Amino acid sequence: MCPDSIKFSQRRTLKEGADRSNWDIIRSKVEGDPRRAHGLTARHTKIEGLTLRGHLDTFTTVTVPSLPALVYGHNGAVLHGIKEVRLAYQVLDTVLGEISTADSRISAYSRLDVSFQVSRPILEFIQVLRNYKLPRAQKSARVYGDETIRLERGQLQIEFYDKYKQMRGKHIPLPGSYEKYPVTRIEVRFKDSKTVAQYFGRDLHMTGPTPMMLNQAVRKVLLECFPDPMETKKVSGIYEFLAVVSKEKPEFLDLYLSMKAKPSHKRIRAKIKKAISKIAYYELDIPNIVPEDRVPEYVDLWPGKYKRIEVEDMGQKEISNWKGSKYETLVRRLRKAASERPEVVDRWGEWMHTWSKPSSF
Repeated sequence: MCPDSIKFSQRRTLKEGADRSNWDIIRSKVEGDPRRAHGLTARHTKIEGLTLRGHLDTFTTVTVPSLPALVYGHNGAVLHGIKEVRLAYQVLDTVLGEISTADSRISAYSRLDVSFQVSRPILEFIQVLRNYKLPRAQKSARVYGDETIRLERGQLQIEFYDKYKQMRGKHIPLPGSYEKYPVTRIEVRFKDSKTVAQYFGRDLHMTGPTPMMLNQAVRKVLLECFPDPMETKKVSGIYEFLAVVSKEKPEFLDLYLSMKAKPSHKRIRAKIKKAISKIAYYELDIPNIVPEDRVPEYVDLWPGKYKRIEVEDMGQKEISNWKGSKYETLVRRLRKAASERPEVVDRWGEWMHTWSKPSSF
């Protein structure tokens, strides 16, 4: 369970004479009103999507495409625990510090994507949710082939997709052994400040997105967006019974149909299909896929060079020692500093959201 794409408000001043080798600085004038301040945009040339925006010489918003990618060079693995999240923000602050100086704390988040991964095939989610619509939503789920299904309600978005295929589509090298262990990525996207505030409150920009805070918010979303599977647990009626029995013995359904008039066969099959979906939903148990008292188990995809290790209950598994971060040296240096100063963890929220010593603000 970790933050992925984020957008937040923070005042940062453009440095004079800074090394801009990794950045494109763009100044734009507002057309039709010469009194309006010039727009200011900075885009990182090596990390696509990392952007600062503001006016004159001051940035006011920061957009980050992926926090895990700052640490790992990809987001096939989620950030493991509070230390890794803190590390990602330290890397981010250092990267932003190449061209800017922080003048304030983070004052608000206007987007926060939370992601985690599970060892289940994406088709299980697509088959169950294909015709589902979130409560109070205007549209049903959108399905993209056999790889992605997305549900939306206003500025809240929930997406399930095949992470292995998505990374292969981006030409990120992955070992073939991952095909045997399906990985579905689940992303819950809070896409504006109102939605972020609704599920996180004021603690978010004060303490930062701690794993348990994210866990509670995502669990709240899933519980309110998907029916309690316990309501579908009980097998009631002939069609639910036929759905259960025919799963193990298909010939039983043929026997039952042979006793019914032919015109009714289509209707009976449709009702059994609906009953099968009901049972599958119970087995999938989406509302409780996030435990109440802990974050979900980490399920990661690692690209690059591989070595085999023995994993309990899985036999041999290939893992990666690929180093793909654009700031690999910085990540190593920060990891070493954290190991030498473990007391910093106790001040994690303060360090992350003031960007420097508290006395500087």
